[in-house]
Amino acid sequence: MTEGGFVHLVGGGPGDPGLITVRGIRLLRRADVILYDRLVNPSLLAEAGPHAELIDVGKSPDEQDGHTQIEITALMLDRARTGATVVRLKGGDPFLFGRGGEEASALAEAGIGFDIVPGVTSALAGPAYAGIPATDRPRASAVRVLTGQGAPGVEPSPGTERETAIVLMGVKTLAHVVESLQADGWPAEAPAALIEQATTARQRTTVATLGTIADAASTIGVNAPAILICGHVVNLRERIAWLEKRPLFGCRIMVLRGETRARELISLFDEAGAEVVHVPAVSFSRPTDWSNADPKLDDLGRFHCIAFTSANGVDYFMDRLLATGRDARALFRALLAVIGPATAAALNRHGLSADLMPDRYTATALADTIAARSAPGDAVLLPRGNLADNDLPRMLQERGFVTAPITVYRTLPGPNLAERAQAAIEWGVDAIILTSPSTARNLVNALGERAAALDGISFISAGPTTSRGAEEVGLHIAVEAAAHTASGIIEATREWARGRR
Repeated sequence: MTEGGFVHLVGGGPGDPGLITVRGIRLLRRADVILYDRLVNPSLLAEAGPHAELIDVGKSPDEQDGHTQIEITALMLDRARTGATVVRLKGGDPFLFGRGGEEASALAEAGIGFDIVPGVTSALAGPAYAGIPATDRPRASAVRVLTGQGAPGVEPSPGTERETAIVLMGVKTLAHVVESLQADGWPAEAPAALIEQATTARQRTTVATLGTIADAASTIGVNAPAILICGHVVNLRERIAWLEKRPLFGCRIMVLRGETRARELISLFDEAGAEVVHVPAVSFSRPTDWSNADPKLDDLGRFHCIAFTSANGVDYFMDRLLATGRDARALFRALLAVIGPATAAALNRHGLSADLMPDRYTATALADTIAARSAPGDAVLLPRGNLADNDLPRMLQERGFVTAPITVYRTLPGPNLAERAQAAIEWGVDAIILTSPSTARNLVNALGERAAALDGISFISAGPTTSRGAEEVGLHIAVEAAAHTASGIIEATREWARGRR
């Protein structure tokens, strides 16, 4: 941390982590300290740097031991005065009922530099995710956004027939809000909807009329946070509701994966309607000692085949090859074998194509594929991580090959894993995706005595090796992917989701 601290007041969006702005993500990655609210999706914490200090300053109306606004402001000022770059991560938009103005005023008074990064407000995103537009040319040409923490208290408007009213933070005072809206000119028969936990897997929409919405909410037990929207635009929901139609809607999934390897999987989950909480459970680095690998690189010509079992193996192997003064031309004698499409794609990024890839993406299938194009006594080089098991070397040796495993990268626990995992579990996840034995082991080790919090959560495995690793640390696998690919994991999750409904 350096002198001259700075605070970024960043809107984290309404719940779906995909709704934060690009600038907000950039600032999270640069922050020394992140002070985050209760309604911020913990997946956003995965964007923090490995050395960032993560501080939960969430407060709930029902919790007497939560942080007060005075305490939050004091903490923000204190960290900034140490010279830190601070991100004050707030749900929704900082300046729409988010007390961002109060915090900005305190920073200005203290002489601390700050800026504002607007966020997507739940007032607009919540109705949109429920299939209700805030405006519609024939139905509504104006929008009022009100707070339920006090009476709406606006002058009666003759234009309520062509307006939309949106009320935030109004669950506890819903009956009073309804009375106030009616006093402002809204008829009891006006269409109305309550949207709970908008843009998340727990989203639930209740449609009624303004005059009956409070009774409907009481009957079904609507809980905060919820958004009330009133106006003729509510009638469009039945036609254009979209989120609930997706196959994994209602599923909150924790993805345990490396920091840079999760994008495709998260994108596919998002398309299927799941809410993803990304928790990087592993990180990777170069070995501190290359004495195991470098002699093999000096003698690449003797290897009939080089077999890669992960994209990391490809990337770190090629990096070391270049670091020792060689390039892809040194591989011209060897067949290049990969365990699956993701590993083949990693080869492609280095200008290389796989010669061998099995139909099934398992160690056994890879050993059989290599054997079909090789002769007993041939030497096989196996670039891999420090925690790789001995299944593939053993299988190749049983088929008569000489194997040379070399360590080209190290697998380490993800940064701030305990804090990130705990935040995700408290957020409430339905299933956890395990993409390697390391993700299972690191999760259990990071939680320690708090691992009991995993009870009741389903675990979905990327394949047999991952399943064995999970069982070894006491995690029971609900569904195992048939193919160790992003698509295979999605299909396994859909199978699990069908079984729970």
